[in-house]
Amino acid sequence: RIYNKNDFKKEKYYMILEKFYTNNFDSDIVLHHNGEDIDFLKLKKYVYFQKLQFDKKNEQVVVLFGDNSFEFVVNFFAALFSNKEIYLLTDRTRLSGLNIDYIIPEKPDKNDEFSFENIDVKKTKITFFTSGSTAIPKKITKTLENLEAEAYSSIKQFNIQPNLSVYSTTIMSHMFGLTFFFMVPL
Repeated sequence: RIYNKNDFKKEKYYMILEKFYTNNFDSDIVLHHNGEDIDFLKLKKYVYFQKLQFDKKNEQVVVLFGDNSFEFVVNFFAALFSNKEIYLLTDRTRLSGLNIDYIIPEKPDKNDEFSFENIDVKKTKITFFTSGSTAIPKKITKTLENLEAEAYSSIKQFNIQPNLSVYSTTIMSHMFGLTFFFMVPL
C-alpha cells in the first residue's frame, strides 16, 4: 500500500518533518549525547546551526557515514532543510568512488534562534549504496516520503508502540539502520 499524508494524520501519526514546525514535541527526548538528553527543542537548535553552515556551501551533496548517531541525525535534517542531496556511505573508503563535489559536515553546534521552511518530501533525495558484492556498489535513491512510508509500514507491521527502546547492530547510513534505528524511532 502507498501511504499519503492524510493516512498519517487520520491515525494521529506525525510525519517527522512536521515535528520541526510545531512545539508539541519540544520536550520529547530524541537522543542521548555525551551523557546529556537531547530533546526535540535542542535538536532543532543544532539542526538549524548546521543548516546555516550548509547554506554557505555551493556543493549540493552532503555525505553522511552514520558512525555517530547524534551527528548523523543533526546533519541529516540540516541537509534536508538546506535542500541538499544526502549520500549515505557505510565507510570513508567509498569516498574515492564518488565523482562529485560534496560536503563532509563538521561537528554540530547550536543556534538559539531557528525557523524551518517547508520541504517537499517527494523531491528530497537520499542515496544509499549496495554492499558491492558484485564488485561495484550500486546507487539507490529514495525520497524522504519513501523512507517515512517504509517506517510507518514497519511500525504498523510490527505493532511498534511509543516509548520502545530501539537498539541497532547496523549503522544509520545502512538502508536497514536508517529505517529501524532512525526513521522508526523518530
